[in-house]
Amino acid sequence: MKIHHKRGFVRGVVFLTLGITVLLDIWAKGYHTRFGLVATLMFLLAAMDITRSFSKVSALEDSLADTDERDQYIIMKTARMALNILQSLNLGLTLLLMVLYSLTNSPMFLGAFILAAGYTVLSFIIILAANLYYEKHE
Repeated sequence: MKIHHKRGFVRGVVFLTLGITVLLDIWAKGYHTRFGLVATLMFLLAAMDITRSFSKVSALEDSLADTDERDQYIIMKTARMALNILQSLNLGLTLLLMVLYSLTNSPMFLGAFILAAGYTVLSFIIILAANLYYEKHE
């Protein structure tokens, strides 16, 4: 059998791995209904994705869905908006933690501030690097 849709196959393998991980957790800690449902869902998703990855027709449908320009534009616009919202929330959290540390001198707020500020700086560096890369290569 030939794999026609590699992304779907990898997604199926990831779901299969997650399902096995949940089963190992059930085996180690005992059965809980929610874990059984999650394992069943993971195995169903894995079966669907792996089965679709071997079908030439399904691969063609998925590739046509991936190449629709309007869908790509909406995905890019949504991703950019989500990133802007996440950065704004993180910047607000950083400022709040800085104020809380200045008011309380608690090392807990200092550690959280350093972590949030580091994430903010890292996200700006990654965006700058991505912009420079795509300006040069496109």
